[in-house]
Amino acid sequence: MSNEEFERHKEALKAQKLEKPKRLSSQYSHYMNEIALQQYHFDRSEKEVEILTTITKDQVLEYYKVG
Repeated sequence: MSNEEFERHKEALKAQKLEKPKRLSSQYSHYMNEIALQQYHFDRSEKEVEILTTITKDQVLEYYKVG
């Protein structure tokens, strides 16, 4: 996979994570999952996107080599 393709995948994942729920039931499920897990990270998607922007292709490859 080229670096450009990796960046396109990252952008697609960011867009998916930041997409607003289309139904109230989806948003409700999201919040209830956080409550059920007792983690209360209601901004989890935004935090994951912040981290995703810093990840490099080499870091992903290294993770899978070690793991």
